[in-house]
Amino acid sequence: MKCDAVVLAAGKGTRLWPFTETQAKPAIKIIDKPLIHYVLDFLKANGVEKPCIIVNHCAEDVISAVESYGMKARFVRQDEPKGTGHALMVAEKYVGDRFIVANGDVLLTSNVTLPENSILLVERPHNGEFGTPVLKNGVLVDMREKERGDMINGGVYHLRDEVFNHLADLEPSPRGEYEITDILPKLGLRAVTVRGDQWLDVGRPWDLLSAARILLSRIPERRDGEIEPRATLKGKVIVSEGAEVRNGAYIKGPAYIGSGATVGPNAYIRSYSVIQENARVGNAVEIKASFLMDGAHASHLSYVGDSVIGRDVNFGAGTITANLRFDDKPVLGVRRKMGAFVGDSVKTGVHVSLMPGVRVGSGAWIFPGSIVYSDVPSSAKVSGIYRGSS
Repeated sequence: MKCDAVVLAAGKGTRLWPFTETQAKPAIKIIDKPLIHYVLDFLKANGVEKPCIIVNHCAEDVISAVESYGMKARFVRQDEPKGTGHALMVAEKYVGDRFIVANGDVLLTSNVTLPENSILLVERPHNGEFGTPVLKNGVLVDMREKERGDMINGGVYHLRDEVFNHLADLEPSPRGEYEITDILPKLGLRAVTVRGDQWLDVGRPWDLLSAARILLSRIPERRDGEIEPRATLKGKVIVSEGAEVRNGAYIKGPAYIGSGATVGPNAYIRSYSVIQENARVGNAVEIKASFLMDGAHASHLSYVGDSVIGRDVNFGAGTITANLRFDDKPVLGVRRKMGAFVGDSVKTGVHVSLMPGVRVGSGAWIFPGSIVYSDVPSSAKVSGIYRGSS
């Protein structure tokens, strides 16, 4: 059986550092399942039975994530990733005469039907950070880079095999990559649009916060775990089987508590927070609109605001993530409130402060009493007032 879809999941996702250093971006779990599952949901709704998954970086992560979905798939390695066009070339001998192509790192919550020879576009204003499609009578005629617009290329296409004739003519981009977007205007693709709140490019660390917010508004409430009698839950709170919410905990939904996680006693979980499997939020800890990945621990006297904390991180007592600048300007020019982005297996000592927008590489140690103003390299050991290694 030929593949009826191609999922592009080979990239390193370097913009999502530090989280993609230790795992593939499509395999990062958003709420309770990997990002690529949402792509597979869309493909399944469009009749796809056997996708071809293009892999390279942390390939085992992607393979495991797809296999856990339960859909039959073929995995094809792109030994030297040279862009989306090159990835499609690698898939040529495995696909039939028509197939869907999808980026493996987008969050797509619409199950809109994508007919043959069409492109998915997203109705969202942008300042040029995305390709701007140009339409004529509903057909794509141009794709302009670094130009402001009201529409975004959604990274999903339903193509015919004639696309391979055009791929042969692709020239490498300034980055040395072959981009599928360069040939899309030649294919006569009809536009299918979705709303801006139905699609998200998970490209930067703070996009994980946006993804959690989108999904928390959609998943149904359930309270299957153990909730002690003097815990308070307000609004939609998902407590997974095997989770424990102890006395004195106050959780304001929407919020998610994963299997094996422990909250409390006397912890405060604020809206749009995600506490994943086996994470620990202990006494006098406040979590605000943040994302704690599997096995992360903030056990006592800490504040985590607008932050993403990686797998198996351990915060020492009194670790604080600052999330607002004194001058009230947007952090990194993106969000007014933004905390820290801490990679897998990081350890902090007592009384550590992480300033707004700081990223900490996986395996780093932040020694007691440190104040961190700049990004910390992976496996680094930092103490005192840290403003960078240069």
